[in-house]
Amino acid sequence: MQLTVLFAVLLGMAATGHALKCFTCRGKSVDAGSVGGTLSGTAKPCSEFNKTDTSFQMTCPTTHDKSCLKVTDGDDVMRSCANVDKDECLEDSDACYCKKDLCNSSARGWPSALLLLAALAAALFGFRR
Repeated sequence: MQLTVLFAVLLGMAATGHALKCFTCRGKSVDAGSVGGTLSGTAKPCSEFNKTDTSFQMTCPTTHDKSCLKVTDGDDVMRSCANVDKDECLEDSDACYCKKDLCNSSARGWPSALLLLAALAAALFGFRR
């Protein structure tokens, strides 16, 4: 009986120990330290980024496991784990944080995609009238 209880406790602890996974790559000039991310000096360059390549994936250390980070500066990009508890893109900044595994692969995405879709729908309906 005691062995069963011990096994159940250990299994429960293992289930709650999920660590965040993020894409990591270094930019040419973007410094992750200035925006709260891990320094990615040993990471591969983002110019070679391929989200299907597992060498760009990292299980975040416990010191930086609150979110994934993507910073863009023109064509320069940096991806990393971050110790910032946010799930948003910062205003007046090119830093975006997200809290799901491997969520920092794409651009800001949805707001821009929704605006583009709305503009396309308006253009299509406008030409039919």
